[in-house]
Amino acid sequence: MRKLFLILALTVLCSSAWAVAITKTRGGYSAHGGNYTAFVTDGGKLTSLMIDGEEFLESRGGYAGSDGGVSVEGENGDILLIESDKFTLRYMFADREITISLTSKEDVTRFGFYPNPVVVRSEDGRMYISPMRFDNYRRAAYFTEKSNFKARNFGTGYNGEDFKPFGWLDSPKGITVSGIFEIRTNTSEDRDAFLRLTKGRDYADDLRIYEPAEYRVFQRKTAYEGSVKFTGKTVIKADRLKARIEGKSLKGPIDRTYNIPVKEGAFDEAVPVPAGGWYKVTVTAYDGSKEVCRKVFRRVGVGEVFVGAGQSNSTNSGEIQTRQTTGMVSGFDGDIWRIANDPQVGVHDMGIGGSYYPAFGDAMYKRYGVPIGIVSTGQGASSVEMWQPDYDMNQLSGSFNVRLGRMYDYTLNRIKYLGVGGFRAVLWHQGETDGVCDVDKVYNGMVRVITGMRKDAGWDFPWFAAKVSYWNELEPYHKPIREVYQRLWDSGIALEGPDTDVLGPDYRDRTRIHLLPDGLNRAGVMWFECVSKYLDKVL
Repeated sequence: MRKLFLILALTVLCSSAWAVAITKTRGGYSAHGGNYTAFVTDGGKLTSLMIDGEEFLESRGGYAGSDGGVSVEGENGDILLIESDKFTLRYMFADREITISLTSKEDVTRFGFYPNPVVVRSEDGRMYISPMRFDNYRRAAYFTEKSNFKARNFGTGYNGEDFKPFGWLDSPKGITVSGIFEIRTNTSEDRDAFLRLTKGRDYADDLRIYEPAEYRVFQRKTAYEGSVKFTGKTVIKADRLKARIEGKSLKGPIDRTYNIPVKEGAFDEAVPVPAGGWYKVTVTAYDGSKEVCRKVFRRVGVGEVFVGAGQSNSTNSGEIQTRQTTGMVSGFDGDIWRIANDPQVGVHDMGIGGSYYPAFGDAMYKRYGVPIGIVSTGQGASSVEMWQPDYDMNQLSGSFNVRLGRMYDYTLNRIKYLGVGGFRAVLWHQGETDGVCDVDKVYNGMVRVITGMRKDAGWDFPWFAAKVSYWNELEPYHKPIREVYQRLWDSGIALEGPDTDVLGPDYRDRTRIHLLPDGLNRAGVMWFECVSKYLDKVL
């Protein structure tokens, strides 16, 4: 009997520990789970989801479109039932999840929600920074640094205004549909992944390394020599670092160890490293003779880095995404480096289609045998006027990302991050918008952009400009803008890039302007041919 009593008592204690309390508050109902608090209004709208003290919903919250009457249901009082003339909606609260069920009383009713977190992980495990565009996944997870929730069985996508994600359940008349919020506190691996994506760093609690980073490519100085930069700080006591670099250079295998001085917990040191990679880089922190921390990067290179700019064909506007095939081409979005499969990261217009950079990068690697870095920054439909350093972006709307600021500043910020001598050249592809133009005005505008960025960056970096004017098969050439770029070449302000107008309708997609994969691959090779002629002279 005593044993039975103990079992019953433990059952009651365990049940109470897992129970979700719903309380009536001003304006609605609060449900308190294991690590979350949800708020549902008197009309049935889910307007707040606080997980570990962080808000996961925008102010619009989650709702089915109209108010209904709310009642508390269930044996444990853990269900909120909303009845309206258009739908029945149920919130079923458990310790670590919320089940949302919707039954429409009319043709179709939608329950929608707008998550607030800045990182989304798709069903295939890839993580994206919001605002962004991403495909329709049935199991998306939304992250902050501390927590995440997975939206299971919801449709997920992005809106067309600011590219922020949203999720939904659609119920046809008389059909009940359900989705689940699986609520979790981040594991250490989740937190590290979040910080790598949002901070551009692989943060350890005791050793914070800003440079190098995984897939980082440092611009070589000569054909065979370059350097790798080490910057960061130590949180724990450490008086020195050792950096070991291993791998295959253009001169053969290397295995070198460098001493990196630490002063007042910070370090900033560039060390000579032969061109090549990927290199394995091991950074070890010491306090005296005692090892206190270690971080490892398995893909660091010394090779060739290029900044891409211009309009749509310089970003991700091809109908179909392409992929690099060598594994030696990476891209940088202003925060982190990653393998440079389309869509290219970091573009101003946030496009999600295909580009010529994978083909260009592969061709460069096959010719020169060093890792290739791509920093793509362009904006679709942009004119030379819009790239001026004093252009007023507030007059634009629609597909232009006004919130990201001037295109000139956006690209210049990437250039400044890479630093003096930190990349080989700018690859400029623009002209469709200015096909019929005032030649002198646009030429002078391009001179102002190129010379202005060089002056603001503090060094005279090479600038390649393509000859671009193609609209469709009926208007494949526009003489005014072609004359602008010819004058830039002739004057020496810009180096000669490819003439992509030769890529006719067989290479173009449904827009007649943007490129199919064959066109993207051909354009990438054309860029390679122009750049390699220059490189072969200067290396």
